[in-house]
Amino acid sequence: MGRRKGERGSLILIGGNEAKTGERAILSAVSRKSLPGPAVICTAASDEPDQVWSVYEKVFRELGLREISHLRLTRRQHAEDAAAAAKVTRAKLVFLSGGDQVNITSRIGGTVVFDALRHVYESGGVIAGTSAGASALGQTMPVSHPGHEHNVSASFYLVQGLGLFPNVIIDQHFGQRGRMVRLIGAVAENSRLLGIGIDEDTAVVLCPAGEFEVLGAGAVYVVDGKSVTYNNVQTGNADRPVSVFDLRVHVLSSGDRFDVASRRPVESDSCPPESVTP
Repeated sequence: MGRRKGERGSLILIGGNEAKTGERAILSAVSRKSLPGPAVICTAASDEPDQVWSVYEKVFRELGLREISHLRLTRRQHAEDAAAAAKVTRAKLVFLSGGDQVNITSRIGGTVVFDALRHVYESGGVIAGTSAGASALGQTMPVSHPGHEHNVSASFYLVQGLGLFPNVIIDQHFGQRGRMVRLIGAVAENSRLLGIGIDEDTAVVLCPAGEFEVLGAGAVYVVDGKSVTYNNVQTGNADRPVSVFDLRVHVLSSGDRFDVASRRPVESDSCPPESVTP
């Protein structure tokens, strides 16, 4: 069945290092929701775009996608090319690889390729991103040096994402790289935004109803700063550890669902019938 105009699609945000052999639960879910294609692999984030493309082309062909093309954007002007935008527009899946999330936003944001990307999503297609590709899909992205991620200074390194998943901050490689304090500081500074931290080999699948489901081997951490009564993020002492009072945190695992609008876990089954779970 073709896409219908105005039928919003799915966002799949992967915490990085997803399994590419064996069951490949997450990439299999991406493939199932995208069949029969076509698919576009965008390597704008990567400094090794050809190597990354070869890995994902092989995996997605093994998972049943046949028409797969490479969107190789190493400069911003490449994303202003009409042929590149046309390639994206006709895709059922656009997959953003990992690398540096600032590369994605600086090369794609506000270009004709970004307009095409939004068109795919708003017309029922699938936009998926892993690692940096996941962070770039949110409203705001955390960027910091690993040595600073437990200090107040980490919360100040926030840059605008592509905004396809509005009102959220997405962080990735979450448990593996100890990024809870970084996300807490970012949410404390921007309490209207919901923080979502995604472990490796774990994904958040946002369905058109506004709920997301967790898929994969790890956990997803939802950080809600709406009820915070105090934080020291604005104290000016950037080297001090973060302090935040009355923060709410949810920890979700595979099969759990969360309603973004109400900021609450849910038990309902309101995502489309082609469930992401095997």
